[in-house]
Amino acid sequence: MERLIADLPVVPGPDWHGVSYFCTTRAGGVGVAPHDTLNLGLRAEDNPEAVAENRHRVRAAVPAAPLWLRQVHGSEVVDADAIDVPAEPAVDASVTAQPGRVLAIMVADCLPVVIA
Repeated sequence: MERLIADLPVVPGPDWHGVSYFCTTRAGGVGVAPHDTLNLGLRAEDNPEAVAENRHRVRAAVPAAPLWLRQVHGSEVVDADAIDVPAEPAVDASVTAQPGRVLAIMVADCLPVVIA
């Protein structure tokens, strides 16, 4: 069931003590067709300013700036708590041990999985 977090339509999962998570929908964003929805991808040939605004809207719904992943079909995992993490690592997963650390992954035809 969809709900709003900071005016952003999201689909949350069941309550999980100590873990907050949700999936965005295509609603709540800016842009022009064919990217006239909540496009968050920098490589989608969309207007970079629209993508930045859409990411800003996601940022308003979470407690800290997300580590955005550029998902690949592989097995590499990035430690989001490391000092030298790239701005948008091309990996398949991320981990953190820091409370409040926000991890974000963009998927199209893959199922995002949360393990805590």
